Amino acid sequence: MKKLSVAYIVIAIVVLLVVSIKAENILDTKKENAVKSLSLGLSSENSGLRASSALVLGQLIDSKFIKKDNTETAVIPLMKMLNKGNSDEERIAAALALYKIGDNRGIYKLKTSAEFDESRRVKNICYKLYYEFHRQNNTEYLITN
Repeated sequence: MKKLSVAYIVIAIVVLLVVSIKAENILDTKKENAVKSLSLGLSSENSGLRASSALVLGQLIDSKFIKKDNTETAVIPLMKMLNKGNSDEERIAAALALYKIGDNRGIYKLKTSAEFDESRRVKNICYKLYYEFHRQNNTEYLITN
């Protein structure tokens, strides 16, 4: 009788392990799909969709739903959006998302925008984000305001 109850416990543990592994795989797939969908939104013709996709991407990173490492596909569209966005708001949303991702390419784009952007508003925000990134990471920043 004891052998039978031990066998049931072992079977229950194995089933729980299998279910938890499958649930984790499903969650990873959802995260990948979220990043892909937001990356598509960043390349949209609709400027509102581009801005909101950038903001949502940043919020998902803040909430730790997705990791910064998983957002590699979004960095280039965000850099393009910061460079050629239709409005200051759209470009600021891209700058904020690049800051939250923390990819070196995006941080360098913040630096160049802080130095050379035509909009004073975008320029100031990029400078502050660039400075804050380096302050938090105890690294040297290479521009002055």
